[in-house]
Amino acid sequence: MAEIQANDGTKVQIGDSPAANATARASDLMPLPKFVLRLEDGLYVALPALDAPAHLLEFVDRIFTAGMQFVDLDYACLHKLLYKCDARAISKLAQEFQAAGQPPRLRLANDIAEFPVARQQYYHDPRMIEAGAAAEYLFEPMFADKAGAAAAGSQSGSDGKMPAADCQQKIVPERVNLEIDEFIAAMWIKQVRFGIDVALVSQALASEQGEKLVIARMCMPLPGRDAGVEELVKSLHRDNTPKLLPDGRVDLSQFQNRFPQVEKNARLLKKIPSQPGKSGWNIGGHELACERPRDIDIALLAGIGTSVERSAEGEFVVAGMSGFLQIDKATNSLSISEKIINRDGVSLRTTGNLTLSGDEYEEHGEVEEHTQIDGKHMTFMANVFGNIVSRGGRVIFKKNLTTGAVKNPGGTICIEGHASSASLEAAGGEITVHHAEGCLIVGKKVTIGHAIGCDIFADELVIEAAEGCALAGKNLKIGSTAAWRELETMISMPIPDLSAFARHLEEFNKKHDEYMHAIEAKSEEISLLMSQPDIKSYSVLSAKLRAKQLTMTLEQDANWQKLQDRVAPLLRKLKALNAELQEARYTAEKWNLKIQDITRQSQEMSVDITCTVGAIIGPTLIRSLKFKPDAAPLQSLHAHELRTHLRASGLDSAILFNGSEGAFDWRFSDSVSEGS
Repeated sequence: MAEIQANDGTKVQIGDSPAANATARASDLMPLPKFVLRLEDGLYVALPALDAPAHLLEFVDRIFTAGMQFVDLDYACLHKLLYKCDARAISKLAQEFQAAGQPPRLRLANDIAEFPVARQQYYHDPRMIEAGAAAEYLFEPMFADKAGAAAAGSQSGSDGKMPAADCQQKIVPERVNLEIDEFIAAMWIKQVRFGIDVALVSQALASEQGEKLVIARMCMPLPGRDAGVEELVKSLHRDNTPKLLPDGRVDLSQFQNRFPQVEKNARLLKKIPSQPGKSGWNIGGHELACERPRDIDIALLAGIGTSVERSAEGEFVVAGMSGFLQIDKATNSLSISEKIINRDGVSLRTTGNLTLSGDEYEEHGEVEEHTQIDGKHMTFMANVFGNIVSRGGRVIFKKNLTTGAVKNPGGTICIEGHASSASLEAAGGEITVHHAEGCLIVGKKVTIGHAIGCDIFADELVIEAAEGCALAGKNLKIGSTAAWRELETMISMPIPDLSAFARHLEEFNKKHDEYMHAIEAKSEEISLLMSQPDIKSYSVLSAKLRAKQLTMTLEQDANWQKLQDRVAPLLRKLKALNAELQEARYTAEKWNLKIQDITRQSQEMSVDITCTVGAIIGPTLIRSLKFKPDAAPLQSLHAHELRTHLRASGLDSAILFNGSEGAFDWRFSDSVSEGS
């Protein structure tokens, strides 16, 4: 047994057989790169030291082309590191090992050994098939000629030599055992370096039958995916199909999505990132690069009113405001504006009813009869014959409103032209009309230039001229009144019926007085108890004892105990009286608050009820009209009921003026003492 010294200074024993010597020399004298570790149980690839698969490829190629092989090679590990991992994947794999508390390395083989030329001859060339996409190999048993000595006999010739026949040698063929490690090394030299089916080859090498098998196939590159855009809002495009209602019915009066609208901060588009493809590999181990996918800049799709949002979820085009969506076909960009400008008009045939979620709408065409528009901040440049419903804001008519209806509970309605046979409702808002004829108008504040045959109710009403109208409100200022087509102008001044308030106020005052008397009686009773000598003595002594200003002798302590026994019943009574006093005070305060509340309500209902008519030039009737405070307000009545109520006779009313000429100025607060 001999020893040699390896590169790292260690001494290695060399066996007696040539094969053992060859293995030892190849294993221990072959210089190893920094990423290959030699441990007791084999060779390992140190992942943190492996900068790139190309370095491992260079090392493996050097081993095979130098006439060597790996012993017990983990071909799957080698194949993975060479062809399935890039530098980033190797680094990630190392981090996973470290996170699991394991050394960041992979076992490559047991050792490195010589691949003798004599053994290389047993592995012939493969044949390329399928236009070079696969390699085929003919597996057949291999034999070697071995010279074996003939069996020697016990007799010799007279000359002492062996017989000539016995000296002849026989040729004995011997089956050669082929190995998968040698096969991999041989194929590498023969340019079959990728995709060897190790299990299939191992089975074929051990078989005694000859057969042709495909030992390796190339891997075609997998194409990537170009970057794209996903629409996140279904309503990005105009849809003129009939609208489907939540209950499954179809509303033929509305289109599915006539004007695409979006809400602020809504995500409109999402960028679908490009997905890189996977490289392929040919039989020779050469990379087949895939085509690089195309990318897009999502910022090019974001127009006015939108922005680009980048987060861990991806890249998005986001609505920067609530409004109407417009698509610029020239640039393929999205933009949002606060208002939509429609020039085609609105009809059941072309647009259907519109429900607008944006904040601004401008219509340049006519709105036909029986159509309805729901929105906010709407301006109509042409005549309107349909119904307008607003969620507050302003509704402006530059021309006329005819036979239609406008509802804007908390906003403003302004008609710069004429309103005829129409209904205008803004119970909590303001209405301004230049000229109104045959209209029902209800608002908090109403200003009209000229009204003819209208029914109007407003908390504050200002009319320059009224003819044949039924008017009602809390604060009325009218320039002139006259009849129209034998229809007089009737003005009703709703005043509260305070009789119920008076009854309640009388009852509350009575209750309050009862408890005030109880408070006075309880207070007197408490004063009498507190004036008794024992109570006074007890109060003084207990205060000093609590303040630690007095030290008692045994005799004084006995007297103190006797005093406590005498005043105990009085103290219990005093405690009960104090509790009753507090309860009476609390209840009296409660009734006092009710008195203040009902007084405040009656004052609020009665204040600023006024009517002024500058000139009465035709039949005019002005009356007060009592109403119950707990009854529904007049403006909440249905249109037909309100019209009837404003012109009905026989109500709880009082005539304030009935004539055809003169002027009128009246304030309800002046008449309170007289009567209501």
